[in-house]
Amino acid sequence: MIIFIAGLEIIFLTKSGAKMPFEQKDDTFSIFDNEKTSEKQPDYTGQGKIGGREVKLAGWKKVGQSGVEYISFKVEDKNAPF
Repeated sequence: MIIFIAGLEIIFLTKSGAKMPFEQKDDTFSIFDNEKTSEKQPDYTGQGKIGGREVKLAGWKKVGQSGVEYISFKVEDKNAPF
């Protein structure tokens, strides 16, 4: 599944048999199901590249006040701790 958000291409993959691209293209992300060991950990984790800078991503499944399900993402520099 490919999702476009704010002009950036996000490629959604699962860990079962999925492989990260050999070289991440600029302005793209690869996101995987996270094997959580606690409820506070993200449901999805991944990495990407924005403007040539490598970043890491974390995503949490959420439900809005209207009942609509969505994923809230955090994007940080690849070298920063989550």
